[in-house]
Amino acid sequence: MAESSRILHDHLIGRVHPDVGPLSTYLDAIRFASGAPLRSLSEGPSQAPPKPADVVVSGMEKWEGRVVEVEDDYFTAEITPLSSEGSAVYADFSTELLYPEVVVPGDVVYVTVRTVNHGRGYGVSRTSSVRLRRLGVWTTEEVEQIKARGRQRFEDVADYIE
Repeated sequence: MAESSRILHDHLIGRVHPDVGPLSTYLDAIRFASGAPLRSLSEGPSQAPPKPADVVVSGMEKWEGRVVEVEDDYFTAEITPLSSEGSAVYADFSTELLYPEVVVPGDVVYVTVRTVNHGRGYGVSRTSSVRLRRLGVWTTEEVEQIKARGRQRFEDVADYIE
């Protein structure tokens, strides 16, 4: 392995090279491997991390929905955009996203997707989150269904009551 390739490899696995010090960025490692001049160690990193003012959150999208089906390791929810643009869609999510919560049909979920521009060469990333609303608002129809199930269960066990 050529010397520059070895140093690049060392950087990628986190080693510090004794002749050139830490290659603080991937770009420094590439520059070194290609034979381009490096900045001196006293100059600090070649690219400063983004300042909070450089980080811009844009394109936040929010949905609210109801869990319609739960399988072993995923659940399906019918979600509607809160911006009122667009129609309801069905989406599958891993149950691990809500661990340790137990997901059951009828649970209300919120989904949020954000686009974050980190500025100055750090690129754009998308983050998403899924969370449950535990205190739900039930419709009259849902309350009546719950009451009917309760009455049925009482009738099922009534014969066993003395």
